[in-house]
Amino acid sequence: MHRQHHTHPLITPKTMFPTFPLGILGGKLFVFSKQDAKGLFQPWDSPRTPYHGAPVKKAVFLWLAPAVLLAAIVPETSREEGVRELLKSVTARPARVVRVLEGGRFEAEVGDHREEVVLAGIVCPPILKGLRAERMAREQGLDIPQLIFKGTLSRRFLEGLLPPGCAVHLEADERERDEFGRLRAYVYAGNAMANESMLLEGYAVMERPAPPVRHRERFEKAEAQARAARAGLHSLKP
Repeated sequence: MHRQHHTHPLITPKTMFPTFPLGILGGKLFVFSKQDAKGLFQPWDSPRTPYHGAPVKKAVFLWLAPAVLLAAIVPETSREEGVRELLKSVTARPARVVRVLEGGRFEAEVGDHREEVVLAGIVCPPILKGLRAERMAREQGLDIPQLIFKGTLSRRFLEGLLPPGCAVHLEADERERDEFGRLRAYVYAGNAMANESMLLEGYAVMERPAPPVRHRERFEKAEAQARAARAGLHSLKP
């Protein structure tokens, strides 16, 4: 005897109850009823499931359901921190340090190619003469040799944080590359973020006038702490 396949009922104001929203994905609101929920645990090809022929919607539900449950029971602040960590883990790319170029830059192997990586959100003194060194010296009231000496100390500190061969993870900045095409990233070595460590130990200052959005509060706190303790370059007389 031919068995008639059931199709998913059209959701209308009359059939909305009892239903519950699952979430928004790609601009669409997914709504599931009790009948839907029963069908979720039937075999993929079962004629009894309302998802027969539509495994994508079932997969979406199974993927997002834990997040919905977590959102209902975890405090809002913890949820926000969890989302930030999740985004970091999703966007972070493994890499290996080749060599440090200066306090705020290093070369790394990323996948099958090499990238020049800039520590996003911070500024370090240069190690070479040039227009950038002249501008920074003017802004800080220093002569060029003094500024380059600070840049040398900054580079040495980063070399201690990121020695050659060190395994790191690169979290891309909102602005992924700078005007020279270099990768802007938040660099994690173990449990420490190199960008934040450079600020905290006084070998860098925050990027201004546009500080990083993603870690702005952490960076502001780290720089203020270093200035108060006269750590690193802050201990040197101008």
